[in-house]
Amino acid sequence: HHMHHMHELLPLMRSYATALTACPPLMGALKEVRSTMRERRHAQRSADANGGCCWSSSPIPSDLNDLGRSSLPLHGDVQASMLIETMRRIVSHPAFERAILTTIFLSSAALAFDMPSVQPGSLEAGVLASLDIAFTFIFVVEMLLKIMAHGAFAHPDGYFLSSWNLLDASIVTTSVASLLADDVEYLEALRALRALRALRPLRVIRRFPGLQKVVNSLFRSIPQVGDVAQVCLLFFIVFGLFGMQFLMGRMAACSDPSIPRKEDCVGTFVDPSRGETVERWWGNDDLGNFDNIWYATLTLFEMATLEMWPEVLWRTMDSDPVAKGVAPVRNANPIMGSFIVIWIVVSNFILLNLFVGVVLENFNAIRKAEDGSSFMSE
Repeated sequence: HHMHHMHELLPLMRSYATALTACPPLMGALKEVRSTMRERRHAQRSADANGGCCWSSSPIPSDLNDLGRSSLPLHGDVQASMLIETMRRIVSHPAFERAILTTIFLSSAALAFDMPSVQPGSLEAGVLASLDIAFTFIFVVEMLLKIMAHGAFAHPDGYFLSSWNLLDASIVTTSVASLLADDVEYLEALRALRALRALRPLRVIRRFPGLQKVVNSLFRSIPQVGDVAQVCLLFFIVFGLFGMQFLMGRMAACSDPSIPRKEDCVGTFVDPSRGETVERWWGNDDLGNFDNIWYATLTLFEMATLEMWPEVLWRTMDSDPVAKGVAPVRNANPIMGSFIVIWIVVSNFILLNLFVGVVLENFNAIRKAEDGSSFMSE
């Protein structure tokens, strides 16, 4: 049966050979294809003999050489890739983040125990110094691991492309500089950087998404806060000028309570609190006054924070409603109490809440952009 098929194929093979002989270009193309196939098999055997890491020096077409360099990585590149992948797994592991977070809390606690009562050279000072070095070393190792894992400026997750990583890097750098300043004499000027160690607790922010949203909303609110501040400044100036019209020069008194007028506030008197003879003087006390726009604005700001505003209220109500240079008399000008109350309502209940409203609005915008939920609806 097989012999029968062979007899049928023989005429076809003779016709194929006759066609190749009659067409020299076709014969040359076939020889070129065979030669290329032999060279490729030879190159493959050479690569297998060399462990698959490089091509042999035998004549190989340029396209095969390019293919070999692009598709067969060197052994060192493989090791580097494996090392980078291992580092990425380490720095992204939850246990690594928990360890760094614990270190941040411990370093912050150590800073809290660094009090003036700790004497230089004592055991406590030595322990705190050793802990500072250990914590700084851990933070430096963490930073280097993340730089090696993600790259310094490589897109999209380069270490220095994140503002939070820049904050971490600046804190770690200042910690290292402060340690060097303690040991290197010509770097003593950098010892002032030790105060920046107080920024270490800020490193907690990047590890809690909720805190990041709050801080991002604060920074995002800065332009709008500037607009609100301009509105508040306008109200401060208006109320300050209004207060100057009615209270300028009318809240002062003589240091001698027995002298009611400014022109009589001269000479000396015996101070009953100290039992000494002192000079009389006419002026304002520490509660504030409306003698000029600066003091008026400062007094209004103090009352806007609800600090000592009742004392200022009583003082304005005791001011003389007509003349200047007259010592305050109890309830001599009660109508001024309404001015103070109106300012408290406008400043504390309206103006200051504008700042809170701006921050909350941006916080809600960030929440909606991330998960579509609103903070106020929860």
